[in-house]
Amino acid sequence: MLVRSLGYLRWRSPDVSAWATFATQTLGTMHARTDPDGSQYFRMDDEPYRLAVVPRAEPGIDALGFHVNDSATLDEITVMLDRCEVPWSCGTDAECAERRVGEFVRCTDPAGVPIEFYCAPITDHTRLVTPYVDGFVAGALGFGHVVLTTADMAASAAFYRDVLGFQLRNTATLGSPIGSPPRRVQFYGCNPRHHSVALVEFREPGILRHFMVEMTSLDDVGATIDRCLDNGVQIRETLGRHTNDLMASFYVAAPDGTNVEIGFGAQQVDSSTWSVHEITAPSLWGHRPVQAPPPAPDAAPQRAVAAGVPS
Repeated sequence: MLVRSLGYLRWRSPDVSAWATFATQTLGTMHARTDPDGSQYFRMDDEPYRLAVVPRAEPGIDALGFHVNDSATLDEITVMLDRCEVPWSCGTDAECAERRVGEFVRCTDPAGVPIEFYCAPITDHTRLVTPYVDGFVAGALGFGHVVLTTADMAASAAFYRDVLGFQLRNTATLGSPIGSPPRRVQFYGCNPRHHSVALVEFREPGILRHFMVEMTSLDDVGATIDRCLDNGVQIRETLGRHTNDLMASFYVAAPDGTNVEIGFGAQQVDSSTWSVHEITAPSLWGHRPVQAPPPAPDAAPQRAVAAGVPS
């Protein structure tokens, strides 16, 4: 496969400070650095960062970073993009320095999601310190996974499958917990992690429905639930186990109303023997929607997006 892993998520937010608190005290990541423009970077392993939050007026995906082996692989990707008539451009030296990578190229997927393909991440060898968790399942498996909306499943699936070489791992047609019509979902992997990208049909394309981080122990997940309850972080779905990757996880509301799945114990797959199958339910048990508490009288309204998609 051309892509090694989902390397990082860059997120735009009008409230970077709230994200800094959430990323360190709820998720348990390590704060890596603050750039002059106020951007915050967070580590989960030896990589320079896995999550970046950049200050912008409107929240949304700034970029998904896909890690590739080397410059030669970047060249292969640009050839594939040209063949499929997908416009692309190279990152500048300043942008590469900001991202702590040797080089990268950018494009957008058919749903309008900004994509970056990068190689040669630059590490500073600072010891990783994560006092709230023992660690994360990251490394060669990457950051975790993202669930993205698309109004054209065929086009988005072709991009990840045929252009980038992702393997289809599961399909589903699932109803939403908030009662909307069933939607098709497809799950794509590029390494032993069951999926790094999931695509879900939705009238508004290019939305991040949720991202997932995987912890190294169930105790870390349980302790995170306690921290959410102690610190007033809204739990959106209770602890449950998914049918596709068998992860035990729960969902929380991050700043900007974004959903985050926090889990443990997902199965890893062998691409050479994996067989695609359709799932008919998102969870074996749990993942019950949690009623949000009423806002305080002076609280500003916040757009909430139900998680609504398995793992």
